[in-house]
Amino acid sequence: MSDPQKFVCWHDQEHTHGSLKFVMQAQRHTGRDAAILARRETA
Repeated sequence: MSDPQKFVCWHDQEHTHGSLKFVMQAQRHTGRDAAILARRETA
């Protein structure tokens, strides 16, 4: 895997984004962020 591909993988699959309320971009794109954010609110 090339360096740009590694970065994109890390950026989308591992890095949490402050502008997305600290969920990963992949979680946002698949709709899993709603459940994650809901769990945080009840904790």
